[in-house]
Amino acid sequence: NGNLLKDNNEIGIAGVELIMENGTHIVTDSFGKYSIPNVSSGIHVLRINERSLPKNYEIVINSPEFLRDPRSRLVKLNSGGIAKANFVLRKTTQNYGKIEGIFYLESGADNIQDTRWFGVGDSDITLILDDTIRVVTDSTGYYQFEMIPPGLHHIRVDSMSLPERSALSKIVDDAAVAFNYGFDFTLEDNARLRFDYLINKDELNVNLSQYASLSMTTKMLTKEFRLLNYKPWTLTLGYGFLSGKVNLQPVIISELRNVGKLMVWQSQLILIINGHTDNIPIIPGSIIKNNKELSQARADNIKKYLIDEYSINGKRIKAIGWGDEQPVLDNETDAARSLNRRVEMVLTNAEESSENNNLDFEFEIGFIGGVPITKFELTQIVPSGFEYLSGSAKIGDEIIDPEETSDSLATWQFGEWEESRDESFSFSLHPKNFEDIENTSNVRTFVTMTDSSGEETKTEGLEINITTKVEELSFKMVLKGTQFDFGSAELKPSAGESLDKLGEFLSWQPDVGIVIEGFTDNWGSLELNINLSKWRAEAVKKYLIEEHNLNPLQIQVHALGPYYPVADNSTRVGRAKNRRVEVLVNAEVGEEVKIEIDIAKESFNQELSFPKRPFEDDYEGGSITLNAGQTSYFWLNLHDIGYGLVDSVEIVVTFPEFFSELNDGYRAIQFGKKFPKISRRFSHLLEINTPKGPIGTNEIKIRYQRYYENEKIDKLEEKLLKIRIE
Repeated sequence: NGNLLKDNNEIGIAGVELIMENGTHIVTDSFGKYSIPNVSSGIHVLRINERSLPKNYEIVINSPEFLRDPRSRLVKLNSGGIAKANFVLRKTTQNYGKIEGIFYLESGADNIQDTRWFGVGDSDITLILDDTIRVVTDSTGYYQFEMIPPGLHHIRVDSMSLPERSALSKIVDDAAVAFNYGFDFTLEDNARLRFDYLINKDELNVNLSQYASLSMTTKMLTKEFRLLNYKPWTLTLGYGFLSGKVNLQPVIISELRNVGKLMVWQSQLILIINGHTDNIPIIPGSIIKNNKELSQARADNIKKYLIDEYSINGKRIKAIGWGDEQPVLDNETDAARSLNRRVEMVLTNAEESSENNNLDFEFEIGFIGGVPITKFELTQIVPSGFEYLSGSAKIGDEIIDPEETSDSLATWQFGEWEESRDESFSFSLHPKNFEDIENTSNVRTFVTMTDSSGEETKTEGLEINITTKVEELSFKMVLKGTQFDFGSAELKPSAGESLDKLGEFLSWQPDVGIVIEGFTDNWGSLELNINLSKWRAEAVKKYLIEEHNLNPLQIQVHALGPYYPVADNSTRVGRAKNRRVEVLVNAEVGEEVKIEIDIAKESFNQELSFPKRPFEDDYEGGSITLNAGQTSYFWLNLHDIGYGLVDSVEIVVTFPEFFSELNDGYRAIQFGKKFPKISRRFSHLLEINTPKGPIGTNEIKIRYQRYYENEKIDKLEEKLLKIRIE
């Protein structure tokens, strides 16, 4: 009734065969039903064998899952589920016909069918009927269209599916005639038409192409990058001077003692003393004339006290009087003026800032000449937060500045490369903005080359990842490896003196936080070293809490194990230096960085040829010019659409006598591999040492022989290629 559903008065059709894509066959029962058990989940294909249908029945499409024609259907089966796929038939008064044929490949050259015609197998040649129905040839070159209604039709061959370098003819009366891939025909009732085709292959195509290769390896000289960014730390003393006076009062002296002890303990600290006043004018007739002189005198007195009492080098202290120029509040009330009468003590770290640390790279570049490079360009992608360090790039011992630099890349031009050469190229990146540096930085490098014809080749990228840990702090102290025994997390008694000074400092400054980071050498497993570094840091934290009654929330612990060494682990002294605990004072850090670094790609080998597409582009008609007195490289490229029965080929290359260094002038290249596809391409890299003097033009002879089951097929081709030595 046309509703495409199974109604009660519609009968099932028995004896219809269905075939799955894995070869499973099943036949419908007397009710037209079928069931296929034990089918894996996923998408499957069911196809009806039309020969099993009753006469004058046709399949009606009742699902969008049919594959271009009604016979095949996609069925999706979920794991553990049941998929239902009904097929609808209907009676027809039409007497359908059939179209079939085969694609042949000729071994002779007469275009007349004989014993030298072979079916073109495994080539998936596509035919299209009426611009809607598509079929492909099977493993013998055979195709068929079934259930075709009578009438006028059009059939064509998809030219893109034909083997490369081949020409197609239509077979008429056992002879091949040219045609334009498609034609119209009329199909009568119950007719069976056959259209056969002949594929004529090209002669063996042999071509030479110049060859070069670029190999490149990158070494990350900076194994791990740790950036310690020292920031100023300010102590504000809001009392200690009588109004208009410069003498130190006892209340400020007790505070200055703590500052003096800190500067003696941390000898790298620099102190800047900033004196400030309110805006009340100095009484006329006083020794000090104005507020600026008053603030300067107060700052000088603090500096003098620290030098006299603690023998601190005066070069480490700078005293500045600002007067009333930098109030913290308006001077309108006594309370505000009291806050403006203050001394700010800014402590900075005089250690060499780790912002001067660099990412150092070294590249080994090997170029085998053969394709002259007119432009050799190397581009370095700069990771976030870094920039190229000016003057650091060298090729060999020669400094080479980049042609272009930006926030994201640096580009160098290496000029013309015509002959083989090996070069070492190095450069450095350094931090530009520590806030932009990511925990893991990806560094990428690639090369762009242009040959004499203007063809540009861009290499795949070299990539390397590196941990770039960034931490902010005011200053740090280091418990060296001598404070721990090898493989132990127990503090030695000698560590107590340094930790007691730290504890006293934290008791004086209860709002200051610290981060304790444990490190080890690289002996032993990574897991053990990470745990050992954590135990050592925890031992320091425990000592500070128990001996100085510190708040545990004031102290963080990080375990970094063998990462970020400060010395060479190959020596006993170096390993001792790496077994350490660092205490970062007033540090601003997040959670501990989990270090998981995979190196993406540290080397590549790029092959170059001219022409760039050696199978499509002829190179000067199969001739090549080589330089005299050097090693030269070129590709021998052969292309043959071949035979269906060929399973191996032999290629023999014979050189002129003056190439005696090349295996006595004779070289045989045997390809013993079976090739299931009709299109065969062979490329072989030849390396020859050309004589010192110019020879002029000579010939290389190429002999190409096909085999099937170790028997020669009667097809032997010889080609001559010209080679000139200048």
